[in-house]
Amino acid sequence: MLERLRISLKVVNGVQVGLVAGLACVGAWLILPTGRESLEMRETARLAARNLAGAIDLGLKSVETDARSAAMLLKVGESAADDERRGDTLREWLGLHPTYADAMLVGADGAVRVSGGGGSAPVGQAWFRRARGADIAVATERGAVHLSVALGGDHLVLRVGPAWFGELEARVRDGLAVSTSRLALSVTGADGIPLSGVAPPRPLPDGAVEATTQTSGAQGLASTGWAVTSVMAPAPASVRLPDRTFALLVLTMIFGGTGLGYAVAMHPARRLRRLARPLDTVSAPDEAARITEIDDLERARDSLAPRDDRGTRDARTGLGRIRARLRTFEAMSGWTLWEVDPSTRQVIWTDPSHETGLAGDRSIALDELIDGILPADRALMRLTMEAAMAEDGPHDVVLRTSHAGPEGGERRLLVRFRRGEAPEEGGVRLLALSREMDDSHEPTAAVNERRRDAPLRRVTDGIVHDVNNALTVVTANLGILKRRHALGTAEARLVDGALAGAARGAALTRRMAGLVRSDKGSLAEADIAATVASFLPFLQAQVLGEMPVMNRLAADLPTVRCSEPVIEVVLLNLAFHFRDCGFDGFAVAGSTHETESEILPGLLAGRYVRLVVASGRPARQRPSPPAGVAPLEAVAELVAGIGGRFAIQSDGSGAEPFLADLWLPAEARRAEAAPERAGATRLLRVLLVESDSLVRACLAEVLTDLGHAVVQAASGAHALEALMRDGAFDAMITDYAMPVMSGLQLAATVVERHPGVRVIIAGPHGHLPATARRFLQLDKPFREEDLAAILSAIAAAPLAHAA
Repeated sequence: MLERLRISLKVVNGVQVGLVAGLACVGAWLILPTGRESLEMRETARLAARNLAGAIDLGLKSVETDARSAAMLLKVGESAADDERRGDTLREWLGLHPTYADAMLVGADGAVRVSGGGGSAPVGQAWFRRARGADIAVATERGAVHLSVALGGDHLVLRVGPAWFGELEARVRDGLAVSTSRLALSVTGADGIPLSGVAPPRPLPDGAVEATTQTSGAQGLASTGWAVTSVMAPAPASVRLPDRTFALLVLTMIFGGTGLGYAVAMHPARRLRRLARPLDTVSAPDEAARITEIDDLERARDSLAPRDDRGTRDARTGLGRIRARLRTFEAMSGWTLWEVDPSTRQVIWTDPSHETGLAGDRSIALDELIDGILPADRALMRLTMEAAMAEDGPHDVVLRTSHAGPEGGERRLLVRFRRGEAPEEGGVRLLALSREMDDSHEPTAAVNERRRDAPLRRVTDGIVHDVNNALTVVTANLGILKRRHALGTAEARLVDGALAGAARGAALTRRMAGLVRSDKGSLAEADIAATVASFLPFLQAQVLGEMPVMNRLAADLPTVRCSEPVIEVVLLNLAFHFRDCGFDGFAVAGSTHETESEILPGLLAGRYVRLVVASGRPARQRPSPPAGVAPLEAVAELVAGIGGRFAIQSDGSGAEPFLADLWLPAEARRAEAAPERAGATRLLRVLLVESDSLVRACLAEVLTDLGHAVVQAASGAHALEALMRDGAFDAMITDYAMPVMSGLQLAATVVERHPGVRVIIAGPHGHLPATARRFLQLDKPFREEDLAAILSAIAAAPLAHAA
């Protein structure tokens, strides 16, 4: 029977619209009472404060009228009146007016002539001194309210009691029909002392509202300046039933919505009835076309379903191909790809043992993965991961695992981290490639060449490290000698010559390290003055011959953002050009420029070092320049590659000498070391970690000479023991290349365990990896001024921990 029951679409739509309208009204009733009650409470509090302020003004006027009436009863001004009789009369009057706490007749001298309540004389009270010169005065003193009326030379004073304020407050509450538990009223005098009631608590209770109004005065009385405060508390929670008006509104909305829905559904219902008729009964051609369109839509839907299935199959096939290629890459290269999610700290990688489906993805917690690394390398791994997340580019690290290798030896992994963007997943990912450091399965010629280069690089790095240590000892001791003793002219010249030779030796070690190091960009910045000064003697000896060479570069030029080999190759090409053209001299000068607009076309705004390279006077018989300008083209290409500009002012072909500008991007100017002892800055407690005893003793002497306290350690393990005993160190200076635990491993461990210690890593210029950029760096060999400058910067910084 129910399946035969048919309900009209118009009825269904009308009922739905009516129910929606009714539910909307009920929802509005449930939501709006809170706001309406808050508005009502705020209005009630405002009315209560205003009504009480008005009642006080009228009440004070009534008090004045009562005072004058009492004066007439006392026959003030009649000399025949007896003060004792007046006292009896005043006490009887007070008995008839209980709202007054006291009444007294005070003479011009402040003495009480008649008292109805035994009050003290107002002589000496501040309020009476102010009221003596006024006809009518209302004053407060220590919370009491006095009204004084001048009667010739005397004053009739009435003191209002608490009952007076209570009577006014009761009238206000009765007028607003609000109970005492919900409405709290208080009156505060102009001096801030409460006259009636209790000051509202701060902060107010939840849901309570407050209103404040000042008294305005009545006819013949000025404003007293009293503040009337009312606090309205919310009513206890209760079920509120709708009133008759709201019930009628709900019924109207329901019936109106039902009628509107019924009327709106009439037009589509008529069209649906036409569609429901058999096709042969439809006479109009347009009505038959509507059924045909529905059939067309159904056929289009059926044709799209196989297309969607085919797209899904193609996507699955493409995903399978990508996964197979990744597995092939991992199998042929020996690398394994990880994906680290920093937010969930999960590591995902592909297991080659699974061939199909998504089951090949495996995951492990990042902490569990770190636990598989030797404890000495865990801090280094975390440091490398943080550096890779902080900046783009690959970050390589060699880690030792806690699992033994296949032959029982130490198992080492080469891991390369790189940050990867994942916008569709709402963040970034840390990608990692890892492989075991085993060359037994790489028989290619390139690998063999790398095998031969690796020992050469290690030997060269060792030689450079030892030579730099020796040069550090030389420069440090000569610096102490100059600092402690007043040298004569000849002795100072010899010491300066030795320091210049040490600087040239340091440049030679960097040049030798560059011959075997293939990593590009490792020397990210260079001291332009020191590089030019150390390379010009080589140019004069090997290229320029007897040509005069002149260096006019200031020693305080900022570092430039390029490697030393780039500067040397630029100078070498310019020297070849000068020699081939037969110029009579080679001069270099420089200056610093910083602008906010383009200096030259194509040269962006910023900080630059401008090198000026010039020849001497033109020769009388100059040979013709060689065919082509290959050296100058190489110079322009090199300078443009580092973001600079090479501009030729004069090519030297005429009567003018050769003149060219090299604009090199520069870093911020280096901080100058204070020449005096560290007296203006705080002294530091420094932990010195150096495996070479000679270098360690020399650096300890330098630090002591600068006024700092020094604790020495011969290895990373000794340094960690010293920090465990007493971690109150301001800075730690560690050598980069130390046996067992390297300086970078020690720095990563110290930062993790003792974050308040500033770490300085000392090593050959350009040997430190990108992971070490977060630490302070000191290039060996360094001068006493360089060490003093970096320690002064640490001393000037705020204290990171309690010493």
